[in-house]
Amino acid sequence: MDDGEFEHTKYLQWLWRQFDATPMADNVEFALRFRRMLADHLFADVGENCRFFKGITFTYGHNISVGDNVVIHDDVHLDDRGMLTIGDRVSISDDAHVYSHDHDVTDQTAVDNYHTIIEDDVRVTYDSMVRAGVSMGENSVLAAKSIAGSDVPAHHIAAGTPAKSIAIKDGWEPVATDLADANVDRRDQRQIEYDLPDKLNVFDEFQRDRQPPGE
Repeated sequence: MDDGEFEHTKYLQWLWRQFDATPMADNVEFALRFRRMLADHLFADVGENCRFFKGITFTYGHNISVGDNVVIHDDVHLDDRGMLTIGDRVSISDDAHVYSHDHDVTDQTAVDNYHTIIEDDVRVTYDSMVRAGVSMGENSVLAAKSIAGSDVPAHHIAAGTPAKSIAIKDGWEPVATDLADANVDRRDQRQIEYDLPDKLNVFDEFQRDRQPPGE
């Protein structure tokens, strides 16, 4: 988090959410223009002709970059505790979640931040999830209710929990990776290192002290 940026933008984020709770949010033409105006001040970069629909949430905003002609539908969550890059002509459907941070399985107070990348012409479809650090290759599709935990190659269709590449888009076979070479986890290449201050007051909301047997 950039303290200076968040100090400036947190009020605009509050305004975005409160606006969505008003009847004006149902005036689609006005609401799209209003959110696009706010996005210019909230996100790191926003391209032309972007459309942001109702109920979108994000962590800070200033770690999100959005390309041209992007459509983000209702009730999408964009987590930018790490970094999130969305390319041109991307569609993110209702109820999808895109993450850029993850918790350690054993110590849930340990957090890893990642750069999550959704390349040009990607479709993240209904109620699906992109895990932190995943790269969705250009022109790829994540099927409804799927969870992408590893990279999805360009022009591939991934489905399932966890999502696996199940097909290549018709006509794109000559330039696409073979299915046998897909489903590679490269998230560690996009992990964002960070240092915490020595005098930081650690907040552990669960106060757990569970250790494996013998430790």
